[in-house]
Amino acid sequence: MKKIFWCVPFILLACSNLEDAAPEQRNSFIYFYGSDQNMISYASAMDTEGIVTVGVKTSSLSDLTKDPKMVVMKTDLKGKSIWKHEDYEARFGKAIKPITDGYLVAADSIIAVTDPDTQAISYKYACKFYKMDTQGNILTKYSLASVATSSISYFSNSINTDAQGNAYLIGTIVKGINNKSAFAVKFKPVGTGYSVEWFQDFDLQTRGFDNGRSVQVSPSGNILWPSSVKNFIQGRSYAAFPYVKPGGTFDNNGLFGETDDTNNFIINDIQPSALGFAAIGTQYTLSGNNAVFSNFFFVLLDQQGNVQKSSAKYFDAGANVALGQGTSDVEDSGIAVTSSADGGFLLTGYLTSTPSRGNGGKDILLVKVDAFGGFQWTKTYGGSGDEVVNSAMQTADGGYLLSGTSTVQNFASMFVMKLNSNGELKD
Repeated sequence: MKKIFWCVPFILLACSNLEDAAPEQRNSFIYFYGSDQNMISYASAMDTEGIVTVGVKTSSLSDLTKDPKMVVMKTDLKGKSIWKHEDYEARFGKAIKPITDGYLVAADSIIAVTDPDTQAISYKYACKFYKMDTQGNILTKYSLASVATSSISYFSNSINTDAQGNAYLIGTIVKGINNKSAFAVKFKPVGTGYSVEWFQDFDLQTRGFDNGRSVQVSPSGNILWPSSVKNFIQGRSYAAFPYVKPGGTFDNNGLFGETDDTNNFIINDIQPSALGFAAIGTQYTLSGNNAVFSNFFFVLLDQQGNVQKSSAKYFDAGANVALGQGTSDVEDSGIAVTSSADGGFLLTGYLTSTPSRGNGGKDILLVKVDAFGGFQWTKTYGGSGDEVVNSAMQTADGGYLLSGTSTVQNFASMFVMKLNSNGELKD
């Protein structure tokens, strides 16, 4: 029988095992949000009233095309549920951005297309842009591409706004297994809705873009996002940071790892820093074309998207937490970064448990660094299943909010986790 959670609190005291926790009213907490089906979290954001999360509800973790429904959920800052919608058929919620009068959501819709000759079924995707009110009801929507009449799929990756209320959506165009390009859309507020002011795709011809989970607006009004550039034939990838003026193409395209033949770099997140931006991803060291181990990597960029390569740091969950490139004790992946009030950053991701570290499966891994990437502390949290973080935010009291998905015995639930400023579940 499946174990179903709905808004169930767990507090970790002096332990790091999710299954050892006991419920209690505290400033630090972890809540699991479950249903009769799998609940997968893709992204969370914080506003003045609480936390909003988007994701998908699905009957199958192995085949997400089976009756997916987009989930949008709101909790207060203590993790208590306020409202939840899970009635958006054939949708995947991918990113969410709070605005003054509601929320902007980037999502994917899916449709099954039957070949008239072979009767083979394939699935196509269209990118969706929604404006929702403060209760999660859709007010306006825009669809990018008609999947019913096209062999091209459009996937959404991230969304953000600028000071004037313009919205920027970053996504991926898939024309075939080895043909991926990036696109960016600018939506301008018009009355109570939005209209498309600018659309641009970015095609590298012999390589493909795999976009990360964020897009940022620079002080000059350019947009900047993380992307991994992959050579599909060789299987090699490096990090790229397209820096684009809306209405044009690249003003700059910062690169990292582009000349490295022994490592792959997958970039996942980029967030503002005091002097520009901070980025996190995963470095995979290669033996031939096979990845033999992985580490977090962290790097700083200036306000124009130029990579400060001398700032690069590598972190491992094993005995040597701060290390040089090319060594590893534990397999780990860097997913999200957030700035902290002391000028440093919290790096978040997961490690794959080993006999000496972790509680089984994938466990949450936190690494706190100073403004220059210098190591300060590390924490891990997890149970016997897989716990994977997708979003990290600092709260007004100096603590941190994390969101993600916990999978136990092949059944998934969303979670929201609140830590104190030292990364602890104890207050």
